[in-house]
Amino acid sequence: MCLSSAELSVYKDYLAHFALDNHKYLSYSISVMKINKRELLKRLTQENLWKKLFSEEIRLYLLLVIFADEVKGTGKLSLEVLEGCLGSNFPRDQLEEAAHNLESLNLVKINISSSGSEIEFEFLRRG
Repeated sequence: MCLSSAELSVYKDYLAHFALDNHKYLSYSISVMKINKRELLKRLTQENLWKKLFSEEIRLYLLLVIFADEVKGTGKLSLEVLEGCLGSNFPRDQLEEAAHNLESLNLVKINISSSGSEIEFEFLRRG
């Protein structure tokens, strides 16, 4: 079932009112994860996460924020684009370490293709 954004908004409102009216806690999830790029960037400073990252990891995170689909919270980049934006001094092992560090801080999950030709990424919810 595909809902338009207007229908989705009505659905969310209905669930929220239902939960309040019945004094129950209602847990629901919707497969659409709309992200706010400004909030993703603010999170680095408000939670002092930037202090736990190397400069290359911060640059990678910023690049992913720029290229992310705001509705899905995901994206895909070729390694050529990464190299063009980050420079050729960002080898695969450094990319793997950056991916691990960003995921351990619950920021973004990065999957590097087995062929090494592209990455897929998904921003993580706080938690």
